[in-house]
Amino acid sequence: MRYIGYITIIIMIYCLVPSISQGELILNINKRSFWKGDEAIFSIGNSDQSTEAVDVYIAFKLPGINNLYFWPSFTSSPTPCVTGWVPEFVPMTKFFSYVFTGVEPRGEYKVYAAFFRTGRFDAESLVGPIVELTFWMEQPEVGGPILNVVPFKGQRFSTTTPVFSITFVSPIDLESIKWHSKIQLESLVSGKVVTLYSEGGTLWVKLFIPEDDMVVMHRISGEEESLVSLEMGDEGRTLKMPVRPVTIQGVTFGLHKGGHYSFTIEFLDGARLSDGTSLANITIGPVEFFIE
Repeated sequence: MRYIGYITIIIMIYCLVPSISQGELILNINKRSFWKGDEAIFSIGNSDQSTEAVDVYIAFKLPGINNLYFWPSFTSSPTPCVTGWVPEFVPMTKFFSYVFTGVEPRGEYKVYAAFFRTGRFDAESLVGPIVELTFWMEQPEVGGPILNVVPFKGQRFSTTTPVFSITFVSPIDLESIKWHSKIQLESLVSGKVVTLYSEGGTLWVKLFIPEDDMVVMHRISGEEESLVSLEMGDEGRTLKMPVRPVTIQGVTFGLHKGGHYSFTIEFLDGARLSDGTSLANITIGPVEFFIE
């Protein structure tokens, strides 16, 4: 276990032949946003060959800290992870993983990888580009019966059908939440707003179309999927909400690449946990998020 500032780093290092060559360096991570207990898995790959020997450098930058921390020692002194390597093709290979403990600084993290001519570390000895990877560690301000919320403010998703979730201190009463909550998604680009709610024992989805100043509605019947389905996970303590496109009277609302949105869920009278704890008057959001 190492300490970098006030951050506890738990490192599992895997042996591999490094995979960097001029113009073909690739970095990857298993997802882009993390919270306590999540594992970040980093991979690196190379798709070209070279005859020039290089030293390989991989460095991490933490939120609010200007220093770079060089893998695998995680010191701020520039140290190559491999020296004198002649680049060749290597498939994407896991080289490092990290489990977040919840005490890390929240915000934007970066990983950089590059190679330099063997034995040198200056601008003139850089061979090829410096490759950059960005990920986030964040958590919304929650409290009371709520432990965790996805999405958090500013979260970025790589899919147009993300799964939102709310984790509570104890198991939920799914039926009470289904019939006593209101969920809203808004496109902050187009201004379209779609709302899922119940009224008179019936589930409805309502879509506001700003360019026409028009509202269209649809009654949800039976097992019909519409906008968000409510499911249980994590031993009944987590409300999972897969998001899907919804079409009402020929007009479709869905999440799109490059989109900027907000999410709100309001718990009404009657919504509760399985132990009877009321969720009434608790509202989460609006929480802004992005689709990459």
